[in-house]
Amino acid sequence: MILVVGGITLLLRRSSPTQEAVTHAEQISLTGYRDNGNTSWSIQAERGSLDNGDSALEIIALTFLRESGTPIVVHGDRLSRDSSGSTLAGSVQVEQTDGLSLRTETLFWDEHNDVLESGPVSIEMATAALTAGAFHHNLDTGVTTLTHGIDAQITHGNVQYAALSNSAEANEDQLSLIGDVSIQSEDADTYTCQRLESDPSTSSIHLIGDVVGSWRGNEFSARAVLLNESGIRLHEDVTTDLNLLMMEESHDT
Repeated sequence: MILVVGGITLLLRRSSPTQEAVTHAEQISLTGYRDNGNTSWSIQAERGSLDNGDSALEIIALTFLRESGTPIVVHGDRLSRDSSGSTLAGSVQVEQTDGLSLRTETLFWDEHNDVLESGPVSIEMATAALTAGAFHHNLDTGVTTLTHGIDAQITHGNVQYAALSNSAEANEDQLSLIGDVSIQSEDADTYTCQRLESDPSTSSIHLIGDVVGSWRGNEFSARAVLLNESGIRLHEDVTTDLNLLMMEESHDT
């Protein structure tokens, strides 16, 4: 069900008997509802045109109200809507109240599958900033998938890490970099692995899968590694320099 409220100016034109009626309006509000009657989304637009199948709106604020999790608000210059979904274009910005912010030029809203998609994006989170070649967000699960090359800056405590990976996943609680992950800290420590999991709640980074690295000049390999404010911990199938083994307990293996 969709409720349409037209605002300040409302014009109805019929140029010929065979042409569909087109409504031009200012201060437009559109609202979508779930099957249970709860509000699913709302659109506020400064002006636009509506007809039976398509719509074109300008200066948009699109809000997704999820059953669980924080609302998502999308701002854009233009929105065109047809039977396949909606395309937002022109300085598109996506905001979540948990601190996630995304910028892109064009965003597609697949209304049938509750999915947001776009090409190149830049994202800022509470403890990370990253760019990716493609963006996919499932509105039902709240999971964001990023592909086509990830370039990330991750901050935990007082340490900043630069990381590259093939893809990434993010939700309200965690950022994961996936596939051929390479990391370098501002102290010149380096790591490679198959998966990085950044947990802001504990200020820790987990490196998983074929981890190889150099920490304070000491080389090592392990199945898994934990990085936090206390230092480094190596787990499973550990091979390392003797110097690292002899360090204080907080940096043990």
